[in-house]
Amino acid sequence: HFLFNCFNTLSSLINEDEAAAENFLNEMTKVYRYLLKGDEEQLVCFEEELKFIESYLYLGITRFGNALNVNIKISDDAKQKRIAPLSLQIIIENIIYSNAFSKAKPLFINIYTSGDKVIIENTIQPKKAISIINFEDTLNSLITKYSMHSAEPVTIEQTATRRSIKIPLIENTEVTA
Repeated sequence: HFLFNCFNTLSSLINEDEAAAENFLNEMTKVYRYLLKGDEEQLVCFEEELKFIESYLYLGITRFGNALNVNIKISDDAKQKRIAPLSLQIIIENIIYSNAFSKAKPLFINIYTSGDKVIIENTIQPKKAISIINFEDTLNSLITKYSMHSAEPVTIEQTATRRSIKIPLIENTEVTA
């Protein structure tokens, strides 16, 4: 589904703005290169995961425009830690496909670090239509994956209007199972 949406966006950009289409294609290539190697390692450098998610978000922001607002603020120390590959993508995908948003009522996502955790916060604007994919199952898989790598659990806090997911960042020196 994501690939189909990317091709539709790319097709529109080719007709409107060739330079933007080329940039979109370059970012799309980065995303797919990372996705293809994503399962090769148990943990990756957080800085590498951030570069991937920035490309992934570029595709989403190009597609949704001002309806999707993302703010990323990561400490330099955190960038040297480790994270399970595709962790941020799983969460961002969950956010995008679980919420209804438009230019009039945009979706806000904040990604930042606090101590040894990366926190992904978003506004909640539930879709009325039921999705075929259960994105909560993908979050549960992520939580299970982290239980094998860190004594610190992934935590989810939610109110009626906001959701916050905290993922522990793992030191390079920690031994993983």
